[in-house]
Amino acid sequence: MKKKFVISCIIAILLGTLLHFAYDISNNTFIIGLFTPVNESIWEHIKLIYIPLLTFAVISKIFFKYKNIFIASSISFLIPSILLLFIHYTLKKIQIESMFIDITSYILSMFFAFSIMYIYANNNFLYKYEKLGITLHIIFLIMFSLLTIYPPHIQLFLDKITNSYGFPK
Repeated sequence: MKKKFVISCIIAILLGTLLHFAYDISNNTFIIGLFTPVNESIWEHIKLIYIPLLTFAVISKIFFKYKNIFIASSISFLIPSILLLFIHYTLKKIQIESMFIDITSYILSMFFAFSIMYIYANNNFLYKYEKLGITLHIIFLIMFSLLTIYPPHIQLFLDKITNSYGFPK
């Protein structure tokens, strides 16, 4: 993987780690909560993959002139998110809970995401789908916002610590 993608991945992992605490640090600011975890549900933690990827995509479009970074980043978000969900629910099924495994799966998911993004960002064939990538990012942002405000009462959105969904009451 190209050096700037590796460095960007490491920065994105650190950004995601900081974002984990951003809602609390911001004194529970509503707008911050739309894009950072507001509770300990697995859904809220998927934002820790998405927001750093989107940040890198915007920076890459502006400074590195990647022609198809938005379609590449939208694809690279979906696959690692599914991987993170698979790991989480598999471990839950066999009754293993470990912060070390959670952190490791997050780091691996981010490296996987950046690997996929690197491959697709350097594929000129995808350029014609860049508008689709922008549209997908808009949909993702709306989806994260709405599902944080109005989370369905299903396991994916449940904060097991507080036994609640979405924004803390």
